[in-house]
Amino acid sequence: MREKLALKNSSITFLCQISDILLQFVVRKLFIVYIGIEMLGINGTFTSILGALSVAELGFEAAVIYSLYKPIAEKKKEVVEDIVVILKRIYTFVGVFILVTGFIVMLFLPQILKGVEVNLYIYIVYYLQVMGVAITYFLGYKRTLIFALKRDYIRNIYISTYKLLASIVHIFVIISFSSYVGYVLVVLVQNLLTNISIARYCDKNFDYNFKNKKFNKQHFSKIFKDVKDIFWGRIAGYVYYSTDTLIISSLVGTVSVGFLSNYTQIFTQLKYVLNNVLNSNKPIIGELLAENNDKEHTLKVLRKYTFVRYLCCSVVFIPGAVLIDYFITAWISAKYVLPTYVTILITMDLYITFVHGALVDYIAGLGYFSYDKKISIIGAIMNLVISISLVFKWGIYGVLLGTVISQTFFWIARSIIVFKYYFLDLKTPYIKYWISQSIYILIFSFNTFIAFVLIKALPLGNSYLKVIIGGIICIVIVTIMNVLVLHRTEEYNFVKKLLLRLFMKYKRKILSR
Repeated sequence: MREKLALKNSSITFLCQISDILLQFVVRKLFIVYIGIEMLGINGTFTSILGALSVAELGFEAAVIYSLYKPIAEKKKEVVEDIVVILKRIYTFVGVFILVTGFIVMLFLPQILKGVEVNLYIYIVYYLQVMGVAITYFLGYKRTLIFALKRDYIRNIYISTYKLLASIVHIFVIISFSSYVGYVLVVLVQNLLTNISIARYCDKNFDYNFKNKKFNKQHFSKIFKDVKDIFWGRIAGYVYYSTDTLIISSLVGTVSVGFLSNYTQIFTQLKYVLNNVLNSNKPIIGELLAENNDKEHTLKVLRKYTFVRYLCCSVVFIPGAVLIDYFITAWISAKYVLPTYVTILITMDLYITFVHGALVDYIAGLGYFSYDKKISIIGAIMNLVISISLVFKWGIYGVLLGTVISQTFFWIARSIIVFKYYFLDLKTPYIKYWISQSIYILIFSFNTFIAFVLIKALPLGNSYLKVIIGGIICIVIVTIMNVLVLHRTEEYNFVKKLLLRLFMKYKRKILSR
């Protein structure tokens, strides 16, 4: 049942993301052509500022989701309602806090946006984006409930549908009016309609009543204990995802953010698809850990889950890393291409983030927030200090290197948490885990290098054609190498059987028509 639901969540979510990504690239190119690279840099900086304001959520959502696993599994309706009402109150407070604090931050925009004339237009655009983020917290508690109920594919259908419509409107607004204000207004309306639609679906399809429910202080006290630990993870997440942009904007220049954001946009879209495909299965992992005391079984699940994440990285990030320069040349212009080591550092960062995400999901599913707190603090400080230290010497490359170093620390530290406190063994299983990860890294690196050499040697002058043929070459290399090296492993055979079962299922459906 879990495997069936996981496949449903993942496949529907994946399909929902494809159309959105394609339109996002069209919108971004038009943004650069009609609105400008400077405004693109400003937009990236605003996103980082709003990420800081969103830290006000403190981690309540993660704590609430963890608290919901057991009562949902045990069908304790009243307990679920009490817990969700707590999130409702918190989210309302966060939305108001963002509106107020966002207004105060406006005073500091001239210092943050280096090399940009901050005028009334910039202030208006900024605060519209503040409102767009604040809106996501009103009625957001129902979005969280759907996730905990393992119906994330429903949520993603709504999100992707409105994103698709917003992208179409964006294209019209950008071409017709070259308006950054119009661009931001579309996002604001998109967020509002998405929240309302998801809330209505929740009311119609799930028999929960949140009206006239009192604030349960006992449940709040239990949740807040986890929140105090999760908060530091939220801070670390902000430092990792957002401060790089702010450091580059304030110390290097806002235009540099625009150039770098073309690269991060491509990889972020790829990562966004993969994250949504696999993150929709987090509640399934949480339920497994809550109900299953067989640690040998859960260790096998961790290995298989990590291997699936590695395969996803290989199939998506290797073509992304090898072909990104050709794609940017065809998509925008060769003048926006950055040195190769930018691509290498971004790819390293994404690989570590995504593969060790299996450990992150286990820590969240086990509720090991207190263990994760310390490494979150250390990692956040490490990222900030190294990035600021290196930015003066190496610019944006130093900032990216600082991020990779801190992510490596997170991976090692979180592996220790899971194996020491849950599996209670830092010897054989732990060593085997890192042996397999080392093999995956070597295969990933070798495949990337071979693909890079072969594609560079292709006698093709057309960048679009090179991207298409190069993508096929990358997938062939990844498939052959993984089959040759890993075909005897349990993890490989698990994925092989899963894909064959999925193929036979769809084949039967087609033949039955």
